[in-house]
Amino acid sequence: MNEPTWLSDEELPELNILPNLDLERAFLGCLLVNPELTEEASGIVSIEDLASPRHQRIYDAILTLGSQADILTVCDFLRQAGELDRVGGVDVVAALSDGVTRSRSCRVYAERIKDASVKRVIASRASELRQGATNGRTQDELREMIAGLAAACPETTESSAPIDLYSPDVRPVKAEFVVRDLIRKKGLHLLWAPPSGGKTYLLLRIVHELLAADPEQRLLGHPHLEVRAPWRRILWIATEESAGGLRYRADMVRAGMPYGYQMAGELLYVFAAASGHRVTLDDLPALYAQHGPFDACILDSLTGLRPKTVNGERVRWDVDNDAANEMCLLLRGLAEEHETALFLVHHTGREIAKGYRGPTDWWASADVMLGLLPDHGRTKVQVDKNRDGARIETFYLTPSWERGAFTVTYEEAIHVLSASLSGNAQKVLAYLRGAESAVSQAKISEACGLTRSTSQRALADLIEAELVRDTGIRGPKGSPVYALLVPTGAHGDGHQKDED
Repeated sequence: MNEPTWLSDEELPELNILPNLDLERAFLGCLLVNPELTEEASGIVSIEDLASPRHQRIYDAILTLGSQADILTVCDFLRQAGELDRVGGVDVVAALSDGVTRSRSCRVYAERIKDASVKRVIASRASELRQGATNGRTQDELREMIAGLAAACPETTESSAPIDLYSPDVRPVKAEFVVRDLIRKKGLHLLWAPPSGGKTYLLLRIVHELLAADPEQRLLGHPHLEVRAPWRRILWIATEESAGGLRYRADMVRAGMPYGYQMAGELLYVFAAASGHRVTLDDLPALYAQHGPFDACILDSLTGLRPKTVNGERVRWDVDNDAANEMCLLLRGLAEEHETALFLVHHTGREIAKGYRGPTDWWASADVMLGLLPDHGRTKVQVDKNRDGARIETFYLTPSWERGAFTVTYEEAIHVLSASLSGNAQKVLAYLRGAESAVSQAKISEACGLTRSTSQRALADLIEAELVRDTGIRGPKGSPVYALLVPTGAHGDGHQKDED
């Protein structure tokens, strides 16, 4: 058979807005694999919305066959109509379904095709109006052309009309977590760290654990971080590491995985800083439409992926909250539309004590925000924000790069912080950890066999280490009452655990 060919430049409509033929092919391929979606798709996309005449003929065949449409039936239909050769033959039709396995993107494709079609009509009528204004058309004729242009613009006021929150049309939706209370199925995750803070290795470890054929029950060994749904397809967009550089680190991570580890999914890579092909956040919708679906996308790093201009204006990213908000809205819409988790990797300022840097809209819009801080050979993991999830207490990871393998060991914060305490402070801490509620200083002194002044010094050390707090309550004879600040469990005080 002849090599499949797509539309030549001569076949494309002469418009400034060129059609996205890859998107149209993905849409048709999705329908060939999932013909049950044809009815829904037909309510969004008409035959004329497809820019390619070849695609219009194939779509017409799919609509006619309905749920019976597949590669064979569509080819037979086109052959009987004398149009199979005109669309490029069997090879062209068969190639449409290459790599198509999921159906959830079909509606997204349809909506984008419809949007492009509307914009082409608007561009065409605007061009006609411009030519008419310069070629002697009368004012009445121009008014008719303006009315035609206005009619081509879809109405948007209806979508912004208020709705009754408690109407039957609004159903409560609980946030879904891939990793309990930390990694969402869809949403924005902001991870910040100082330069050389080990974020790439740690993210690669998380990605590999979630791509496991038989995933670990607990992420990073943390007793609370239950893996509830593994990933199958991840996109990693890097501004610093080349494919070979990231592969070198990924090989070290895989070498440090538990014995018998096997990947069940794909880790795909895009170099954002390639000469002449720079990728920014603005390119994400097209990447998802053409190469998705993806369970998650790692954006490493946010500094290199931010576009230079937003809404036609050059941006000073360290201070411009409006521009950051525009990008956050784009990303949030993408996460919702494609049911994907987005990870924005960002740096702190030069001084770690200053913490996260940049416009506040990035972390204000994030669903989850966590920081990685070096701490005497360990990595301190602090979850600064966790929308819809229970609070995850600060914990520590000890990284190792021995014998060509990257490994991490989990430690509770309370164990790490208590190691540097005096013997009396450790004795008081152990007693408080075993207590079921807050305890007065008098009772602590009695239970630990300490004098009042000794127990007071031990409690002061524990308060300074942020392990214990003074509740402000006074017990018998005015004795102050103390409680753990870092709970034994994963949940903070006053946070309800999941029902399941």
